[in-house]
Amino acid sequence: MPFSQRTGGFHKYSDPGSLVAAEDPSSALYVNEQERFVTDVAAEDKARRERDHSRRAAEMLRRREREATREEDRWTRMEEAKRREEERVAEMRRSGSKARRNRGSEPYDLITQEYASDAGGARLKHQDEMTKYRAAMRAQFLQEKARGVDFDILSGDGRSLIDLPDRPLEPPELGGGAAGPSH
Repeated sequence: MPFSQRTGGFHKYSDPGSLVAAEDPSSALYVNEQERFVTDVAAEDKARRERDHSRRAAEMLRRREREATREEDRWTRMEEAKRREEERVAEMRRSGSKARRNRGSEPYDLITQEYASDAGGARLKHQDEMTKYRAAMRAQFLQEKARGVDFDILSGDGRSLIDLPDRPLEPPELGGGAAGPSH
């Protein structure tokens, strides 16, 4: 039985004689007459290579622009971070928040041996003066209790008590009154 007479619907019969010039444009074998006789394969290949080259060049240009934009954004972010860091450091310098670590615990400079010129320095100076005053008071008290007579028993000269200094007054910036702490 020839192919043209087969039944069952599982294939489409095409006449082999019409395959070379299939006139049905829906057929996969259809080629119009102008394209059928193009024989310049080198020109077709060159055109294909130029299309590929221009496509690759366009893709490289897109990548280059994308990378340039990304790099520009990265530099912008780095400059912004640097600006924020400089502002943070300037704020710390202005407020002195980091310099607090280097400041001594007492308002007294050991090198110059001077008290600080603020309220803390005045308070410390007053406390030191009160300590010296109390030490003089203790020395006078011990001298009074230790002597039995009012003259030096070796030379016979009269003996006087240790001169007691005046009690230091509290500085006005500390809310000063005449009475200081009685440690």
